[in-house]
Amino acid sequence: MSLGKLVRFPLLLFVTACIWQAVAPGEIRFADNLGVSLVAFAMMAIWEWAKKPGPWGQSRQS
Repeated sequence: MSLGKLVRFPLLLFVTACIWQAVAPGEIRFADNLGVSLVAFAMMAIWEWAKKPGPWGQSRQS
């Protein structure tokens, strides 16, 4: 999976959370939104990395 596809969901999450907080009464918490987005990006990157077979998995498949 390319970097663009990995960044798309966390960026959408960040923008949506900022817009949601701008509409709701109160303040926009950029640090919280950025933290959640970075955690989402890390989880997706680890998930995609874990799906790739390692050298031991490739030798068994062939």
